Formats: sequence, C-alpha cells, structure tokens
Amino acid sequence: MDEKTDPRHQSRRIALSVLYQRAFEKQHKTDSAEISPETVAEQLGIDADEYDEGMVESIVDGVYRNMKLLDERISKYAPKWPIHKIPILDLQILRIGIYEGFVAKSVPPRVAINEAIELAKEYGSENTPAFVNGVLGAIYDDEKQKRDEKND
Repeated sequence: MDEKTDPRHQSRRIALSVLYQRAFEKQHKTDSAEISPETVAEQLGIDADEYDEGMVESIVDGVYRNMKLLDERISKYAPKWPIHKIPILDLQILRIGIYEGFVAKSVPPRVAINEAIELAKEYGSENTPAFVNGVLGAIYDDEKQKRDEKND
C-alpha cells in the first residue's frame, strides 16, 4: 500500500487541510461555516472508507489542545522564524509532526517526521520539506540525547 492509499496518510492530509483552513480563516478574520473533516475529505476526493475519522479528530483536537506547547517547541527549534512569520501550511505540518511524534507519541518520532516531510512535499513550497525536516530532526536529536543521558 503506497502513501496515496494509506488510510493513515489520508487522515493526516485531511487533518492538515482542516487545521490549515481554520488557521487561514482566523488569520484573515473571516468567519465561514465550521470546516468538517467530511467536507474536507470530499474536497480532496477521499472516500469515507479511505481514511480514519477518529485519527483525523485526534490530530485536530490534539493540535488545538497542545497549541501553546507545540508553538513553544517550534520557536525553540526554529529561532530565526517567529511563529507569525512561518507560512500557515508549514506551521500546521510542524504542529502535526510534533504532536504525533513527540507529544501524543501516537507514532514513533521517525514515522512522524517522515509523514510530515511527505505532507510538506505534497503541499508545501520547494523549501518546506527541508524546513520541516530541519525543525523536526533537531527536536528528534535533542530528545534522543536526553534519553541517552538519562540511560547513562
């Protein structure tokens, strides 16, 4: 099964789109109807049996519940990029990667990083994959170093 048909990847695509649309509306002070995962899936051409609705909700809710922590991590590991200067899409990809791999630990960190890079390649600019990899890789290295020191 490739990533285009993987229900987990499809769920991340939908979560990214929901988070992006909500952040875009907030930044531009527009107020449209609530963006539902079902509507986004339909817009992306993803059938209901091709994604995990619970996973989408878990990612979206988890990112919102942990927004302050996620943004603190991003600020720490991308100090030259204040949160308000990071493109909305890149920011949402980073939030999902950090949430899944380092906060919820719902997937191993390397899986979260790889998935975030795939989203960055699929939706971001030419520089987005390298930026996402750099930030998430720095978090991974720091976490690994802390684990290694703890185990010494």
